[in-house]
Amino acid sequence: PAAVETNLVILETPSGAAQRLQAALEERGVRALALGASRLRFVTHRHIEDRHVERAIEALRSVWPI
Repeated sequence: PAAVETNLVILETPSGAAQRLQAALEERGVRALALGASRLRFVTHRHIEDRHVERAIEALRSVWPI
């Protein structure tokens, strides 16, 4: 298909930053998973609302760049 819907978001980070970002986000109540040295995985589900996504974005902005 031309477009695929998914509940996964993969974020490319500067090399070596993924684990530090994961820890910093966890301190702010946002869960993510470091995939190697330069990628973070975020997952949503049906109970995640716009306000939760906005909170995650704000948390990421508060620690980026690391």
